[in-house]
Amino acid sequence: FWATWCSICKAALPDLEGAARRGIDVVAITDEEPSQLDAFFKAYRGPFPATVAIDETRRAFLAFGVNGTPTFVLVDTAGRIERLETGYNRAKGLAILAGP
Repeated sequence: FWATWCSICKAALPDLEGAARRGIDVVAITDEEPSQLDAFFKAYRGPFPATVAIDETRRAFLAFGVNGTPTFVLVDTAGRIERLETGYNRAKGLAILAGP
């Protein structure tokens, strides 16, 4: 869960790109308007997940208990939440992928 204005979200993008290269499906979910996303992607030149979902009603935000940006959710193949992490620290990387 991310936002175009979120600098911490952008800092995490290389780690998300690495996860995608390892075969982990990455979906970027935002509640922003399509026009905001269009402007962002027109200017942004860094790595970004291939799949972007717009959740204007914030149903997914509520369903996953998102209370901060960025929030990373690791979901298993059966659709169960394995881990959830809010925030990001470049020095630690994506702790959500490090295991229990």
